[in-house]
Amino acid sequence: MAYIPARSLTGSFLDLLVERLRKKTMGEWIKLGVMLCGFAVVTWSTVQNLEYRMDKIEKSFDEHLDKHDVQYDQIQKTLTLIQIDVGRINKQ
Repeated sequence: MAYIPARSLTGSFLDLLVERLRKKTMGEWIKLGVMLCGFAVVTWSTVQNLEYRMDKIEKSFDEHLDKHDVQYDQIQKTLTLIQIDVGRINKQ
């Protein structure tokens, strides 16, 4: 691999990093690329797994709320019937 000569370096961290990256061989670049690809695959897999779990939680929560709505309607009807019965009893 061709070596690109460095310009005058002042010794800063960024300059040292650039210098080290320029001295990397092709094998080291391949290792770095494989590592980055592996990291990308693991990250993508984790995100997909989290999305799946969130969708599952949202679906179950919506079902739970629907059940509560049905129960609320039933309770409301029962209370209305009780109020009507109490009103009839008070009139007698």
